[in-house]
Amino acid sequence: MLNKIKYSMLFAAIVGFALAPSKSLALPIDWNGVFGADYNYMDNYRKATGDGSTAGDTGSQESDKISGSRDTLKYSSMIFRLNPSILINDSATIKGELTHGYGRTGIMGDSSINNNDDESETYQGNSLFLYNTSDVSKNGLGISKIYAELYSDTATYVVGRHSIDWATGAVLDSGSDKWDRHYFVRDGVTVKMKLGYFQIEPYYSIPVSNGRTYGSSLVDYGFSVLYDNPERDMVFGLLYSQKSGSSKQEVNFDDNGVVEISETDSLLVDIYIKKIFGDFTFELEVPWISGKIGTIYSGQEVSKYEATSFIFKSNYNFNSNWKAGVDGGLISGDKADKSKFQATYLNPNFKIAKILFNGNSDLNKYHDDYVTNVQYARAHVGYITGKWIIDGAIIYAQAVETAKKGKDAFNHQKHKLYAAGATQSSDYGIEADLDINYQWNNEVEVGAYIAYLNTGDYFAFTNTAKESSVADVMAVQVRTAISF
Repeated sequence: MLNKIKYSMLFAAIVGFALAPSKSLALPIDWNGVFGADYNYMDNYRKATGDGSTAGDTGSQESDKISGSRDTLKYSSMIFRLNPSILINDSATIKGELTHGYGRTGIMGDSSINNNDDESETYQGNSLFLYNTSDVSKNGLGISKIYAELYSDTATYVVGRHSIDWATGAVLDSGSDKWDRHYFVRDGVTVKMKLGYFQIEPYYSIPVSNGRTYGSSLVDYGFSVLYDNPERDMVFGLLYSQKSGSSKQEVNFDDNGVVEISETDSLLVDIYIKKIFGDFTFELEVPWISGKIGTIYSGQEVSKYEATSFIFKSNYNFNSNWKAGVDGGLISGDKADKSKFQATYLNPNFKIAKILFNGNSDLNKYHDDYVTNVQYARAHVGYITGKWIIDGAIIYAQAVETAKKGKDAFNHQKHKLYAAGATQSSDYGIEADLDINYQWNNEVEVGAYIAYLNTGDYFAFTNTAKESSVADVMAVQVRTAISF
């Protein structure tokens, strides 16, 4: 709360100074942002036909059932962000972002600052360890980002709470796309330098998660190097990020209250390759995490963190109208080895489908789902004509780690260890998506999608001898967005 007040006072002072009359010209302010609204319908949102009686069990994949409903979910949401830019002089600009509530405004009729009020489910150190975001006001506009850009002959210095993009956005994503609900932030300094084809960015920051600092003694520092040679149509990059801290870092909550991550010393190395062969483009991102993450399991000693994932994207432009490609990835899951944690949770902006890993199947999580514990293939095709953009995709996904009867297992959605009483299928299912966008004019876009999931038996798991029967899911969305 204190940080929120200080940032609000600071931004108010800056805006007041910019607008105040003086003998000189008023400072110019450039305003831009996004407003959007959507309506969502999902049939069989729980993906199974059980009565929901095991939904509260740690090992069950069942979701809660709405009393008296036929497993149909309907809701509307909004998104709003305002990005002012104040030009101080030729050497300095102050930028920021104002937004409201959870998910940059959130669900219509719900003023919660977080969609999931059950902190034992929301603030998980294991899933959020790589993801930093700031809190905002739920009763009015709040500041989610505020920073200064200082320009010199040799570098640009970014100071304050700012966003960073890296590679495909699988780990670091600024949330700059229209419908991005989340954003990665750094509280600190990033120095941007360009030497020929090389872009070098060392940084130093204090991590923040949902408005709760990890602790003043926990720091995040490192650098990124990106080689971008348009003459060879090749991009190669390396991100090196080190998180180090002493004991008693307040990170998340469990059933007993605050969890203190101790002796944190983790390393993220994220490799990125992009190559263009005429009309064909290929991208590969490999995040590798190692080190110590602390006491993420209740009652356990310091855990090692060992996780590696692979994400690739491809696209071929047949002509100005048609394109197609195949994407895929292997996102590691946890093996329930209490001495080390092995799952990767990607940035919540990174989506592979409209239903799978998109959060809408859980009543408490509309936008804060993470792609994790999955190997997938995604074939996609796109058609552009005039103001119309039509995209179709088919996604096949399987779990990397599943429960084995008589052994310990890890529930990646509930972030809990449990003793498996049955064996779980690895089949998430096959999903088909059709997305249509119409660019009404330069600022206004309207769109819709329809998605169908042939649900796999992974979601029938109840950790008992009697599984639920899976149910296919259909989802529909209509939306409009205004960019300004």
